[in-house]
Amino acid sequence: MSREIESFIVLNRFGYGPDSLGLSAFKASSMKFLVSQLEHPEIPKHLADKTGIELSHRFLTAVRANKAKDVQKIVRKDMIKDYTSFVSDIVLQRMQTKQPFVERLVAFWSNHFTVSIDKPAILGLLRDYEYVAIRPHITGKFEDLLIAVVKHPAMLAYLDNWQSFGPNTWFAKFSRKGLNENLAREIMELHTLGVDGGYTQQDVIELAKMLTGWSIEMRNRKEPYPKFQFHDKGHEPGPKTLLGRTYKEDGMNEAIAALKMLATHPKTARRLATKMAVHFISDQPPERLVRKMESAYLRSGGNLGAMTRAMLDAPESWAEPLSKVKTTPDYIVSTFRAINFTPKEIHTITSLDSLDYKPYKASSPQGFSDENEYWAAPGALIKRTEWAQEVAMRIMQKVDPFALGKGLFGPVMSAETAFALKGAESQKQGLTLLLMSPEFQRR
Repeated sequence: MSREIESFIVLNRFGYGPDSLGLSAFKASSMKFLVSQLEHPEIPKHLADKTGIELSHRFLTAVRANKAKDVQKIVRKDMIKDYTSFVSDIVLQRMQTKQPFVERLVAFWSNHFTVSIDKPAILGLLRDYEYVAIRPHITGKFEDLLIAVVKHPAMLAYLDNWQSFGPNTWFAKFSRKGLNENLAREIMELHTLGVDGGYTQQDVIELAKMLTGWSIEMRNRKEPYPKFQFHDKGHEPGPKTLLGRTYKEDGMNEAIAALKMLATHPKTARRLATKMAVHFISDQPPERLVRKMESAYLRSGGNLGAMTRAMLDAPESWAEPLSKVKTTPDYIVSTFRAINFTPKEIHTITSLDSLDYKPYKASSPQGFSDENEYWAAPGALIKRTEWAQEVAMRIMQKVDPFALGKGLFGPVMSAETAFALKGAESQKQGLTLLLMSPEFQRR
């Protein structure tokens, strides 16, 4: 493999593409560049902000008091402003970061543990959720990531566990809130074992009972932020049996023990290895690659850094450039990088809207698809073409589309793309062809 092809894979498959200087500007050792990010992931302090979570506190307080409709008129507009600001900040972070692989991993795990703004309170919780629950754990133990996610107000609110109480508890009697199975079901079906993980409906019920009382503290006036709180008076008493193993009555520790068991289960290892390989490498990843990643996960006791490193070490991960279609947000970020454009918030939001993509608004807890078919549907490609034409029209500086393409793609550029870029009748047409080329659409 040539140096330039390797650079193309590093920057595109494991990042957001090169900037306008092209592949030649990348001088680092490919593996060292990626592994150093896994070993020393940075958590950008500028992404931490408590404005949104304070707004969500006001909203959730009103929900609890059955005044949500009144509060929506007052608070919802401010939460939307915080949400759009967060989305803009994330796009800028992905554009400008010196750790693009880390940002890709954050995006991957945030999607794996999807929460959606379909529930208004989530609008203000997203920034804190990603900063506190996701970022610190993407290269550590999966059980720590899983527990941090399940305890965060965003997940507790999204999947309705904050008001899930055991049928035989004081809280259930006086609040008229009973057992809610949503969180337990998604933990097993989506977050860990997978739909074919061998669990039963009774297992879902038992895990849901373990999670009763896992709720949100709303009464701390000194720090008006939603925080995790365990309500023992809402926790279903008695032993529970999950996947054939009985857990004695132990309050909050029951669910923690169950989550740790699920995190290190062989079915979980298989599911996570497959999903990561599909996201980064191929819709149909080689079985050999998946087994390497699965084995590394199990040997390390569920360490995500070890599984990710196994993916990087596998020769299968460095074959077949252009095997994956870029997601919509990745396409936008890579475009801005390629044309050396720093967007304002309005540019980011209108670009996402133009491509019919709503960040953090997946249609189900399953998150956005990782498969090419979802991102390369005919309607989606038409939208991308229209957006690419708009971008090309607005570039004021003189650009040679062929020279830019050569710098961005190197030896990966096909003869067909080179011919089209050389023969473009105008800069606008040439840049549109570049942004719609297979070499730019795929990674």
